[in-house]
Amino acid sequence: MTEAEARRMIAGRARLELELFGWRAGDTPSPKNQRIASRLCADAGTRARQGGAHLAQIFSGAGHPAASKCLRISEAWELNYRQGEFSRSRQETEDVPDWSGIFALYVCRGAGLRLSPWPLRSDIHPGLGGPLEWRMAPPAEQPLPGDIGVIDGIRAGGLSHHFIVVSLDGQDIRTIEGNAQGEAVAGVIAATVRRKIQLRRGRDCFLRAVWETVLPA
Repeated sequence: MTEAEARRMIAGRARLELELFGWRAGDTPSPKNQRIASRLCADAGTRARQGGAHLAQIFSGAGHPAASKCLRISEAWELNYRQGEFSRSRQETEDVPDWSGIFALYVCRGAGLRLSPWPLRSDIHPGLGGPLEWRMAPPAEQPLPGDIGVIDGIRAGGLSHHFIVVSLDGQDIRTIEGNAQGEAVAGVIAATVRRKIQLRRGRDCFLRAVWETVLPA
């Protein structure tokens, strides 16, 4: 596999996830609907999380240990999300963590890259050991399909929201993101258009695979 082929595979895999599991206008929570809305309950009787089965596959495919927590959501946490009354530390302990980066890693591993389990081995996530698998692209360079964008991920304690670049249109960056804010529902897979000029130096960046390390033989 070449770098160009890998970039196409990553973008294609992200588009497939969006097509099959992205939340659409008019969707309603239901155990029969496997589209993901991770902050909603699909069945009040079982407390099944909306799209929880595939969300668990995403966590497992990324090598995250919390896959089993994806299957159900408590009434208390559904209410917390609805009211916006929670901290990230409590969320990670009591429910599923923010999963935008987990989704990005899952997509890239599914595209065939030889990547370590979560978390991302990058130069903005120091102290993990082993070889780097992602490096920050120079700020002046245009992002490319297959790169991972990180919003507010450089500074300690930042939001660290990740997205996959799938195409470029001038200054517009077309992305597919996990744990995104949809039109009316949060915690979904969604397509987004971002402006490169809106990215903030020292807080936002693009991660580019260390191809000589991660490309399959």
